[in-house]
Amino acid sequence: MVCSEATVKPQSPAKITNMIKLSGICTPICTVFSEDGSRVDESAQAAHVDTLIEAGIHIIAVCGGTGEFSFLTRQERLDLTELVAKQIDGRAKLIVHASAVMTEETIEYAKHAEGVGADCLLVLPPYFEGPTMDGCY
Repeated sequence: MVCSEATVKPQSPAKITNMIKLSGICTPICTVFSEDGSRVDESAQAAHVDTLIEAGIHIIAVCGGTGEFSFLTRQERLDLTELVAKQIDGRAKLIVHASAVMTEETIEYAKHAEGVGADCLLVLPPYFEGPTMDGCY
């Protein structure tokens, strides 16, 4: 995925206090699991982030569909977000996918992402309960 110089503009710009411009190559990363699949392999995940940054990636997106977010526990998502944010350490921009089935959980993930220094959130409209178009804005 390649991000352009354009900044996404929300429906209500007056509500936004701080927007950044994302540009460059954006990679939604996979979550690296242990060989038996029982846990996230933190050292391999950190090495994966380093490899991407060394290859010239400008923006890393974590905990999205490519990152198997729906198969992670709440704590694994929080820990993975922290791990990737710490590993990036300002060398690239960080997008965190914060969507969840429950609104309260989405808010929790969003606040956590902000707390670890995410540059941007990826939040999908509510899923499984198809909202009207008005409900998406």
